[in-house]
Amino acid sequence: MSLILGNTALQSVRRNPEDRQDADPARLVDYADASLVLRSQHVDIYSDLSGGQRDVLWAKREWLQAVWAEYERIKAGRGGSLEDAVTAVSISRPGLAAELSHAGKKGADARTVRNAREWIRKLGKKRGKPDWRNIAALAPRSGGRQASDISEFMRPVLRLYLDPRDNALAACRRKVARVWRRHGREDEIPSIDQVRHYVRTRISPTVLIKYRGGREEYANRQRGYIPRELNMEPGEVWFADHRIADFWVRCPHPDNPDEWLAVRPWVTAIQDARSGYMVAMTIYCDQAPNHERILETYQNAVIAAGWTLPRVWYHDQGKDYLKQGVVEDAVLRTHDGTLLCGPDGEPYRYSVMRALRVRDKPARGYNGKEKPVERGFGTEANDFDRTQPGYCGNAPGNRPDQRDTWEGDVMRLPTQEQARRQLDDWLRNEHHLREREDGKSIQDMWDGRPEAPEREVTERDLFMGLLMPHAQARKVDRSAAGTGGVRFAGWTYSHVSLRGWRGKNVMIKTYWGTPRVTRKRRSVPAGVFVYSPDDVLICLAVADGTADMIADTEEAKARLGELQHLINASAKLDTDEFEQHTGTRRLGGADGVMRMLPAWGGTGGAAVVADAQNTRPARRVKGRPAARPAIAAPAEDISDFHAAINEAARLQQDDDRADAPLEFPGAAPAGRQEQGQPAEADGFLGGLMNAEQEDDPYAD
Repeated sequence: MSLILGNTALQSVRRNPEDRQDADPARLVDYADASLVLRSQHVDIYSDLSGGQRDVLWAKREWLQAVWAEYERIKAGRGGSLEDAVTAVSISRPGLAAELSHAGKKGADARTVRNAREWIRKLGKKRGKPDWRNIAALAPRSGGRQASDISEFMRPVLRLYLDPRDNALAACRRKVARVWRRHGREDEIPSIDQVRHYVRTRISPTVLIKYRGGREEYANRQRGYIPRELNMEPGEVWFADHRIADFWVRCPHPDNPDEWLAVRPWVTAIQDARSGYMVAMTIYCDQAPNHERILETYQNAVIAAGWTLPRVWYHDQGKDYLKQGVVEDAVLRTHDGTLLCGPDGEPYRYSVMRALRVRDKPARGYNGKEKPVERGFGTEANDFDRTQPGYCGNAPGNRPDQRDTWEGDVMRLPTQEQARRQLDDWLRNEHHLREREDGKSIQDMWDGRPEAPEREVTERDLFMGLLMPHAQARKVDRSAAGTGGVRFAGWTYSHVSLRGWRGKNVMIKTYWGTPRVTRKRRSVPAGVFVYSPDDVLICLAVADGTADMIADTEEAKARLGELQHLINASAKLDTDEFEQHTGTRRLGGADGVMRMLPAWGGTGGAAVVADAQNTRPARRVKGRPAARPAIAAPAEDISDFHAAINEAARLQQDDDRADAPLEFPGAAPAGRQEQGQPAEADGFLGGLMNAEQEDDPYAD
């Protein structure tokens, strides 16, 4: 008899060598030889099957081909069914496909009529006959010589499978099976169904969540947590955080104010812990979040809370919040790293929260559940952001199809100020009216917060407390105006109060809202606050002014004269101090001082007080007569050295007038506002700057 295998006719042959020599070797192939050929052709397809599984697969095919051949023979003769063909094969060839004799459920024989129909259905038919090339459909789900104890095999499989990289179980089994075959342990390889059954019955779901889902999924779905009570009153604890809005606004182009750009704004918010009240929200698009925006929002929150500070400030561990000087203490060091310490040997420490006497509490990193302000942000994203005309979604996958309606016409978008007003209106008329607890709304709980006089702060104390300290100490040195100055941000800042700090270390503090001026095509703060190392305010130092190299306009000449007037005023301060200590405005030579010593010594006789400068040629100034040499006059009963100096200074009065500073044509009086600097600063900063100018000797 013969069977059809693809395009090759398989004929049953006897194991007689002579018959083999007479037969055509290209047409006569043994069943076993055909199995070897087909196995070599499908080695890649069934490489992940165990040896027992492959034996069962080919036994199914061999038995099914015999059944189908018997079925066609019976059908062509007297007629019959597939059941008759199965019975005939089992009687005529009981040893055929012996691997199937125990491959059924619970070790039963798999060579049944039901399995024959099911396997033919799986193979599919081609031209009315089973598609013998679709042998992969007969791959067994179980059976064959499978390993009974697979724990050793499963150990490396689970090492690969229980990993956050989410490796497929079949791929993990295939990798380990390849190594097992290489070491000759093919019969110990379990089927994929055995592996899945092992994982399903022995690995708990919590282990799968923890080791395959990752830390965040495990924390959100399985890890335990401690329920906490809000043991604080409204206004005691504040949360703070940033987020980027899910909508677009239009902002002026930084280089061309007439051009508008579409920008997603940032939002910095401070929320009360107990009531959920949004104490302050700042929306901006000119820069990314930084510590200046945090301090600005914090200032607005304190003002909105009736000039009352919180007891605890709860924030995340972002670099803006942990910046030295905000919540982390800034330790004062010199440029070479030397630590500056106080009399008690402890280093000087400064921070905004330390100055305001507010305790800061950082949340654990990468844990959104510890920051309830995230829930407020979620409410804002769902209730407010989605109603904006420029809504763009919080991820590329959920952006609406209408996101391009404004492209090419940014004027359809609201401005930053309009978005801020809409956000305030939403907070006031919707969000704060939500029920919070015990039937009270968020607004009712916030309005009912208890008074805290111990945490109230004045406008001046709040301003001074929000000054940002800088950890690097600055040494007072020369300035362009002739007074003491400090270097900061690549520029020199000077003030008359720094004259006595020459060569000493000081600390710099800055204010986020300080106006900026242009110096040599650079934008620098108009002023910085200079403190002593023990945190005592010295002055508000102002950026040194500049003048044009070629002063060929009246404005440039006036500017030059103004700066020269400042220099002369500074020099006059040194002269006044010299006169205060010596009693004269003139330098005295050693011989002149020695001649006056007898009068100072109180000898009781008449002493001649001679000025050491009376022999110096008088300086001539155009339009003024030359000063005459002073005439020595007797001074009786002069026993005080300072009185003698004053007497000599009086005799040289004309010379003193001759040495007065020259006036420049068109020079502005001292203290005039510098070019490019704002006229006046509003609020406490402006008052402080005005107060400093009143004490400034350069002022009018």
